[in-house]
Amino acid sequence: MGFKVIHEKRPTYSGGAMIAIILLSIILLGTGIVFAYLLISGKGNDYIMGTLISLQFLIAGIEVVIFSRYFIPFREVSEDREEELLW
Repeated sequence: MGFKVIHEKRPTYSGGAMIAIILLSIILLGTGIVFAYLLISGKGNDYIMGTLISLQFLIAGIEVVIFSRYFIPFREVSEDREEELLW
């Protein structure tokens, strides 16, 4: 039974993805502040508030997708068929 040493490469993160996440976070915080202002002051109607909430969910979803795609390392599963072990 032998083991093969696998040297993992250091993960590289995309600079474009980092900039996109920062910009989307700033937009998300901005829409959150506008939503809170309209909610507290009572100036927003249902359509504006609904649009802001849906925009916030959309931006947060895009951020999660970008983060999971570019910043969570992908690990391969290697299978040793002779020993019937799954690593």
